[in-house]
Amino acid sequence: MSWKRYAKDFILYSVNFRREPKQMSTCFPTSKYAARKMAGQIGDAKYVIELGAASGKVTKEILKELPEDGKLLSFEINPRLAKELKRNINDPRLEVIVDDAGNIRDHTSGVDCIISTIPLTTMKKAEREHIIQQCYDTLDRGNYVQLQYCKAVKKELEQRFGTVEIKRSFRNIPPSTVIYNCRK
Repeated sequence: MSWKRYAKDFILYSVNFRREPKQMSTCFPTSKYAARKMAGQIGDAKYVIELGAASGKVTKEILKELPEDGKLLSFEINPRLAKELKRNINDPRLEVIVDDAGNIRDHTSGVDCIISTIPLTTMKKAEREHIIQQCYDTLDRGNYVQLQYCKAVKKELEQRFGTVEIKRSFRNIPPSTVIYNCRK
């Protein structure tokens, strides 16, 4: 990614972070290294959900891993970011949905993989548990991959999914980003 594009993403994230800090959790876009590490967990999945698509850093990496006959539903609660995502990525496998992650069951079920960058740690416990349950119920088989900046949600993920594998991405801002890989 060019510095020009990174600067544009940084400004987009910063403005939206200032408006809705609990929705964004950071003013920096996910690094390509963390995005690749997350997208690499989809395996042979054909039907993938992305939660918290923002401007599409992780979206682009998921589409690189997704087969030609695959489908990606990208959820973004912020209409401005969803509009930017649609403008930046033109791929027939991508459908952008402007809605809260807690409503994914209203849109679909039986998915192979869920990749999420939504800030679970900034949510109230009941909301966080609801989203984790929605993800578990929506997932047919495969992985639920969650990016966070601390280990605060590990126990909640273990309660729902059992074993949780932890990966780290030091080439991200903030560094030492935690990537949880949960398997159903």
